[in-house]
Amino acid sequence: MFRRAVAVLLVLMIGTGLLAFAPEAEAASWDWVHEGDMPSERTLFAGARLPDGRLFISMGMVNNPVASLNETWIYDPDDGSWSQKSDSPLDGRVNSCAYLNGSVYVFTVIDMDTGQLDNRTLIYDVENDTWEFGERS
Repeated sequence: MFRRAVAVLLVLMIGTGLLAFAPEAEAASWDWVHEGDMPSERTLFAGARLPDGRLFISMGMVNNPVASLNETWIYDPDDGSWSQKSDSPLDGRVNSCAYLNGSVYVFTVIDMDTGQLDNRTLIYDVENDTWEFGERS
């Protein structure tokens, strides 16, 4: 019972800020920094961080008017530049993607014109700037 009372008291003290673990510490201040705009407006796109720190962006859609995109871009945060790459063979909304061993894998593209799911895996080879369809087992 005593342990439970002490635990509840500590939780209350921590929750209300009465117990400071590091009195000299200050809360971090985070500010948004505008690094530049994407080459085109888009939402629901595939995005992955590459091992060298660059960002992969592909497909997605625009809202006004509603349209699917198949463009592929890579952003380099070191110089703030965007490089256009080979277009994806599919366009549309993307559920998820991941980088692994030199390639970006894109899963479940939704065609915005028909609403149909395309469950094939798209594979983008970063070094060779090429797209292919992968096999699912």
